Amino acid sequence: MPTDRMQRNVERHHDRLRGAIKEQLPQIIGGEDIITAPDGKRIRIPVRYLDEPRFIPAAPTQSRPTVQGIGKGSPGIGHKDPEIEVELTIEELSELLFDDLKLPRLKPKAHEDELVDTQIEGITTRGPRGRLHLKRSVIEHLKHGGSWREEDLRYKDVRTNLREVTKAVVVFVRDASASMDELKRYRVRAAAFWALRWLKKQYQNCQPVFILHDTKAEEVDEKTFLKATVMGGTMLSSGVLLASQVLSERFPSGQYNRYVLHFSDGDNWASDDAVFVKAVKDLHDAVEMYAFCQVSPIHFGREAAAGSLIAKLGDEFPRVTAGHIWRNEEVSKWLQQTFGGEA
Repeated sequence: MPTDRMQRNVERHHDRLRGAIKEQLPQIIGGEDIITAPDGKRIRIPVRYLDEPRFIPAAPTQSRPTVQGIGKGSPGIGHKDPEIEVELTIEELSELLFDDLKLPRLKPKAHEDELVDTQIEGITTRGPRGRLHLKRSVIEHLKHGGSWREEDLRYKDVRTNLREVTKAVVVFVRDASASMDELKRYRVRAAAFWALRWLKKQYQNCQPVFILHDTKAEEVDEKTFLKATVMGGTMLSSGVLLASQVLSERFPSGQYNRYVLHFSDGDNWASDDAVFVKAVKDLHDAVEMYAFCQVSPIHFGREAAAGSLIAKLGDEFPRVTAGHIWRNEEVSKWLQQTFGGEA
């Protein structure tokens, strides 16, 4: 039927459109307009124009006059595929991203009971007037046909049930030393933005905590975490130790799934390396994941050592992971590697 064919064409176009957007996901999700957009706002995303392929007869071969003055870089030379703009909400873009990365659903271990919203579960003969069920009351009245009686009245039976609710806390730790310039901070911002959205899809209750450190660490609000820089050195252990303290004091392991995501350019005081490694080892059994993310390939012209130290720990401590974001386009790859998506 024509209607079926039209529906198939629409579905095929939507599939092609999704494919075109997914091709650009690494570039799209690193864009500042995405990261700073409020929830619910529709984001305009340029994608290549998806025209249906058509066969067009070739024009007869004929000689063309020579045009003077046309050379490299002149108007009319070269080609750029036409583009259209597609509007998506952050939530819709998230669905595309997580589907494309094939991130697995996490298996929460902790839970507790929580009251759900009240629900109507039948009819009762007693209740407040505000829950009077008019239709059922009229039916009862019509059964005997006499005057209204109190026993004719029927009420909505509203009950509350307990359900299992999973909870999580994700502690974002960021190196705020002098070497963490604006570009590195932006990579942290993009990674934290998408990691938090992913974890919130897995847990009904997911609470973020933000920690900054140079040689000392402190808990801060989200805005300070994303923007602040201090002119100090780097002791990575300070951030891990404070994260461990916050978790033990406020988020018991029996009630929360606990994640620590640590971002740095990888440079660390040599005297702190052993302390840093020990702090990560001590944290291992208390969390679902400790992930170290290096946001710069080199520091002051040499390879940073911290990422290598954590990578070596991963063989013995499976909840410890090390990754990197050296370009803005690598945020999606880091998400995939950190949370166990398919390659």
